[in-house]
Amino acid sequence: LDSLQHALVPNEHSSEAEEELFSVMTHLLVCAIEDPGIPNPARHTTILGQSLRQADITHANLSEILRIYLYANATGEVKALTGVHFERDREKRVADHHQNDNEMQQTQSGKNAQYYELLHNNPTYKLSDLLKDKPFMALSPTNKAEILAFICNELLQNKAVIRQIESSLESVAHQKKEKWLLDTKIRKLKMLHGRKVRSEAMEKAQPKMDGEGSAADSPALHKDDLLDDEENEMSENESVGTQPEEEEDNKLSGEELGKKLEKLVKTSEMQLQSLNTAMLQLRATCFGQDRYFRRYWSLPKAGGVFVEAIESADPDELENQCRLDTCNMTNAGIKSLSDINNIVDNVEKINDASVDKEVSSIVGNNEEDNGKIGLKLTDDNENEHRKTPNRLSVFENGEILDKNERNLVELKKSVDDIVQNLERNLELQKD
Repeated sequence: LDSLQHALVPNEHSSEAEEELFSVMTHLLVCAIEDPGIPNPARHTTILGQSLRQADITHANLSEILRIYLYANATGEVKALTGVHFERDREKRVADHHQNDNEMQQTQSGKNAQYYELLHNNPTYKLSDLLKDKPFMALSPTNKAEILAFICNELLQNKAVIRQIESSLESVAHQKKEKWLLDTKIRKLKMLHGRKVRSEAMEKAQPKMDGEGSAADSPALHKDDLLDDEENEMSENESVGTQPEEEEDNKLSGEELGKKLEKLVKTSEMQLQSLNTAMLQLRATCFGQDRYFRRYWSLPKAGGVFVEAIESADPDELENQCRLDTCNMTNAGIKSLSDINNIVDNVEKINDASVDKEVSSIVGNNEEDNGKIGLKLTDDNENEHRKTPNRLSVFENGEILDKNERNLVELKKSVDDIVQNLERNLELQKD
């Protein structure tokens, strides 16, 4: 992962990482061209007329082969999504993906105008168009990551990859079945072990009765009743295949059942680890999404938690939010930076000198009242010598007493009056 990051965000020490990325891209591109391939391989050839399967892919021509591969897939997407076909021109000899700007303008104005309009709006075509003037390593990290992700997504249609995924799915299903059977066996064994332990404890704690017959019969009868009750509870969940093994377990003592139970629990833990490993081969673990629509992932071969931003996690939601922000600004009458400056100028021109005087007078009166309260508290403390600490007219255990409450109420009323005066002034200025 570090090598991939260094290759996507190059610096002076990332030459080895770039070489490694070139090798990986070459290998992936060869596999993608071989299977699943490209639409119309005979039409999308190199400048020398070679098909992509026949061309030798090296670090020197990787960008050009990649551009043709993306262009070919873009044409296939346009045909599959819109149903618009490319009508071939017999007089034209140069393929459209090798034409210069002047030739392309003439081609677009012909009978395939609708096709090329849809093609140029295709995101895959936009990726191929980036490689027309720049090599792959000169692109931005985001564009390089998008191209790499596109090839990986195409390889999900590869037959070998599909076989590997199907075999992994079958392995996971088989391991889940084995885990379920083992857990069922452990639950039954736990019930049998608890029954054995209780019966053995009752036999040891049974007081001796007068007469050998009564002392021998009573624990045995009680033990048989207990076994019958437990067997009736388990009879609904029993299967025919496990009955012989359960009969053998009934003959074991409580200590032997405990040892067998420990072995089965260890086996169950090992199966759970194997099942988790098999499931991680299929998909990464998503921990969820936060209120900013960012997703949190755990990759099986990389440590730590990875955060996926809204741009790739939920692009539709990003477009909706941008649309709502634009509508809100339009409704508020803000269309440019000059509108914001006009609003600021109008706010600064409001004559609020009288309001400032009123606020300062309220604050001054409040400070005088607080000073008087403080002096009175000092006198009370000196006279009473802490005899009445709960009668103080200050904050006491988070409570506000009468005088301060009255001051706060008056202050709130004054603030409300100030706000009303400001609103009236704004309405007068608008009129």
